[in-house]
Amino acid sequence: MARQDEYRRSGVDYGVLDEVKREAIALAAATAPLLGAAGGREFVQSRGSSAYVFELNDAILAMVVEGLGTKSIIASEYLQVTGAAKPPA
Repeated sequence: MARQDEYRRSGVDYGVLDEVKREAIALAAATAPLLGAAGGREFVQSRGSSAYVFELNDAILAMVVEGLGTKSIIASEYLQVTGAAKPPA
């Protein structure tokens, strides 16, 4: 909970992020027929989690997309304002 407070103070709005995540999941779900047309199938319960899991050509695969997002923006602004590469311990 303390970490979420830190994010909130730095301008991160989870209400907006969660809404965007739900919209992205819905848009991605529209591509599932393409996977089916290629002979694959998705593990629907994995959609929106850390790894999207699907089966294709008798192999079970997981796809992970990582991004620094707001963390890199906050770090860059912190560096610009303070000149310090990291906060004091």
